[in-house]
Amino acid sequence: MNGDSWRAPTQRVLVALALVVASGLILRSVHKFYPLRDWLVWHYLAYWLLTGYFVLGCATVGFSLTRLTLGRVLPVREMVALSAPLGLLAYFWWAFLGGLLGWYGKAFFALTPLGFILAGGAPAWSHVQRLARHVRHQRTMVRKQSFSWWAWPVIAFGFVGFLWIYFSILSPNNIAYDARWYHLPLAEQYTAAGKIFRFPEGWVMGTYPQLSSLLYAWAFQLPGSVFDKIELSAHLEFAFVVWSVVSVPVLTRRLLSRIWRPRPRAALSWAAVFLFPGIFLYDSSLNVSADHIAALWAIPIYLVLLRVWQRVGVRECILLAAFLAGAMLTKYTAAMIAIPAVVAVLGRAAWLLAAGKIRRSQVALGVSALCVVGLLLTTAHWLKNWIWYGDPLYPQLHDQLTLRPWATEANIPYNFDIAVPWHAARSLAGLIDTLRVTASFAFKHHDWPDLHGEAPVFGFLFTVSLLVLPFLGRQLALWGLFLAGHVGVMLWCNISWQDRYLQVLVPWMAAAVAAVVILIWRFGAIARVAMGALLAVQILWGADVYFFSTHRIIGSPLKASIDLIESGRLKHYKERFDVFGYLGKVADVLPKDAVVLFRESRQTFGLRVRRVSDRPGTQGVLYYNRYRTPAALFSELKGMGVTHILWGQPEGVDSIASDMIFHDFVSRFLVERQVINGLNLAKLPPRLQPAPPFGKNIAYLGCPGAYPPGLYPIEKVIISVFAPSPKYPKPAIPFVAGPQAEAIFAAADYVAWTRACVPTAASGLRNFENIGQRGDLTYLRRPGAR
Repeated sequence: MNGDSWRAPTQRVLVALALVVASGLILRSVHKFYPLRDWLVWHYLAYWLLTGYFVLGCATVGFSLTRLTLGRVLPVREMVALSAPLGLLAYFWWAFLGGLLGWYGKAFFALTPLGFILAGGAPAWSHVQRLARHVRHQRTMVRKQSFSWWAWPVIAFGFVGFLWIYFSILSPNNIAYDARWYHLPLAEQYTAAGKIFRFPEGWVMGTYPQLSSLLYAWAFQLPGSVFDKIELSAHLEFAFVVWSVVSVPVLTRRLLSRIWRPRPRAALSWAAVFLFPGIFLYDSSLNVSADHIAALWAIPIYLVLLRVWQRVGVRECILLAAFLAGAMLTKYTAAMIAIPAVVAVLGRAAWLLAAGKIRRSQVALGVSALCVVGLLLTTAHWLKNWIWYGDPLYPQLHDQLTLRPWATEANIPYNFDIAVPWHAARSLAGLIDTLRVTASFAFKHHDWPDLHGEAPVFGFLFTVSLLVLPFLGRQLALWGLFLAGHVGVMLWCNISWQDRYLQVLVPWMAAAVAAVVILIWRFGAIARVAMGALLAVQILWGADVYFFSTHRIIGSPLKASIDLIESGRLKHYKERFDVFGYLGKVADVLPKDAVVLFRESRQTFGLRVRRVSDRPGTQGVLYYNRYRTPAALFSELKGMGVTHILWGQPEGVDSIASDMIFHDFVSRFLVERQVINGLNLAKLPPRLQPAPPFGKNIAYLGCPGAYPPGLYPIEKVIISVFAPSPKYPKPAIPFVAGPQAEAIFAAADYVAWTRACVPTAASGLRNFENIGQRGDLTYLRRPGAR
């Protein structure tokens, strides 16, 4: 017996104890500088545990649904790529039905992933064991086949990419403008109400596809602060982005499988996603919106499309329909990956039928399954909108259908503000533009000019790979992916050609570029060096994108995360969790069942209750010039459930008549008024005392360039600020200093006055009271206005 053998166990225990003591000494020392209970890491560990819990539920039930749909189990990697996205679609439908039934709350939050795990656990467990054997085999192969030198830089590049996008989500202040406008407000309102509900004013953003918002609604049912809810939402988005990225090698292998035997080595192709540096830059980065959730469906769609391509089987078409539905339930712009797939199936079915390689009945069943299942699975969007609002695509068909609600006053602000045409013209010139941009989109800026200037940041490699594609042999699946990607870009040109919407195509583009790189690698040293130079050019050009301060609200997401981490050193333990405090202070005084009308504002996130929008173009009915009496307006607001009204300095996007009637109403009839952070908050009374109609005449005494100064009937002062070619009416009585001015003041019920432009009016306004301000316009009302 070896004399030292008995010491080995004792030495191991003593070493372990010594290390524990060392850790304790360190923690005891630092605790007095930064209390352990206040460490941010505990919050982020909780987010990861909850995110893992949710994703595990989706992956488990998604695996079972994939197996049930196809009637068999696919190869391990493909099952992994398909499972979580299909499980997310199952969650969406569960959340949608649960929301309609009013089930939202702590129990829904806690039990939903558990239910998914139990529902799919038994079939998935055997596959997990199979996956474990596969992983062990792969580890054995890796040990036998050591990595080539070039693998380590690729791994480092990919992990740096992951680290960069993860670091940017550490601060909840990094969420995007649109996330604050409607993605998260939808989640916040649904969970505040405990259900999904119809927006009585016809809030346009509340009728968009909502899969990502219902995903975030699960996070918003987490008990805790707004900080925690936002960060859990951000971690959910990050987790599904990771799932999409690690699925890239699955598609890359399929692209190469027919020409590479025994199997293509594509394990590191996931890093190709970070060759498209737009993902690091606002507003294409991860910011708790919907673009990257939409991208989750790209690889499953193409993987299943390759199987449908073989025989247009019914089961495969049903599965493809599910992924297409998931994409379209996330964003309308996901049509860029959905339409090419549908066209490919129809074209393939027609070719197989014409060539006599498939029975007509099989084509009919496959195509019917694709269409019927796709329509059924998207009813949560279009049928809900049709029933609630009279338009399956509310309000896009407002010229063809009778919408509920939709006033004619909504047409101009919707058409020229919300539905601004960021796309090629619907003409021959537009077709030429589409072809030109499809060829050159990677080399030009397509975004708001105040973000990153005119520098192209999306990534060039998908476009320039076309130069070498003809020399790589007959790779039908790869050629098909390049074709689908470019069709997607053409659709992008005709939907909305902003760079961020291209993120839905990035998984396809990354897999295509990775496949090209792998194929070129076989061409020898000269080709490898040239390819390395090309990759270096792209990486070096995009290396500084992450550091651009382009976030529309906070400037630098990087600095926001750094400031959050530094808050511990500054001992701002509680203050750092007080995010969106501007409206949070208002939320603190509101009852939980309040319904708030926030005047003209897009940014309502943080109120933590239901709200009603009256911003022109984003809703269909609240245009105050339509209401001739206070009783009619009061009845409309009460019918919508409004309990409180919040307003500040108006943005000036409503008509002057509408603005004036709003200020007249809130100045006379609201109760319990208070001012919080410069905002006026007041409550609607239980009932309205009898009151005369709103005034009939407005004296507009503003600066030249709009209405000529004078007296107008109130129904004439309704020109929208969004009107492309406004035609201002002539006043009933033009303003001229002297006796004619006195006649105007005697007839006016309201006055909109700019002192700097019409100073002579001051003497005639002694009998009017100030009720509000709009820029340099002062709103006045005659007490007891007729």
